[in-house]
Amino acid sequence: MRNHPRTWLSEWICNLGEGQLGYAQFPGGPAQTDGAVILYTAFGTKGAAAAPFNLGRTATHEVGPWLNLRHVWGDRTDCTASDQVSDTPRAQMPNYDAAMFMFTQGQTARINATLAGPRKKIAGLS
Repeated sequence: MRNHPRTWLSEWICNLGEGQLGYAQFPGGPAQTDGAVILYTAFGTKGAAAAPFNLGRTATHEVGPWLNLRHVWGDRTDCTASDQVSDTPRAQMPNYDAAMFMFTQGQTARINATLAGPRKKIAGLS
């Protein structure tokens, strides 16, 4: 991939192993890998998209780290880690309920700070 001025979000749709649905790079990493990687069967709602991840939410979820959001369970399973947002409760594991489309006020503030800071070029602020 050629270097770009980070004025857009790159997404790579591919075949991932080890049960991964996707991942993304937090702000500040190398331009060559700046973006999100999504499992091809978990991307979109048609074509190769397969249940139970065929609702078009995986890409949205994976963009979270690109916008500096961490998993609410803190990527641990013992409830001791934090997502660094004060208005989200700590959790032991991922939550797969119907509320996977909402952000708390604290998460929204963190996203806005990222768009005003390290991701300001994509927001058209630079």
